[in-house]
Amino acid sequence: HSLVQFVGFNRLGLKNNKIIKPNTSYLEFNAIAKGYGIDLIGEFLESKGVDNYLVDIGAHLRVSGIKQERQ
Repeated sequence: HSLVQFVGFNRLGLKNNKIIKPNTSYLEFNAIAKGYGIDLIGEFLESKGVDNYLVDIGAHLRVSGIKQERQ
């Protein structure tokens, strides 16, 4: 069997204001949370005038700045 049959938000439903899902599925928001967190930190740094930065949260990256030539 292909694992694709177990993936997708189309497998979820809503009943009595609660999310329902098949027992063969689980919800994973870890990558979304990391990406969102990185964006928030990057936007915060930029709002403080920081132009050169690297944000790393569990191998998810956001980078800004200009690479200087090696001497």
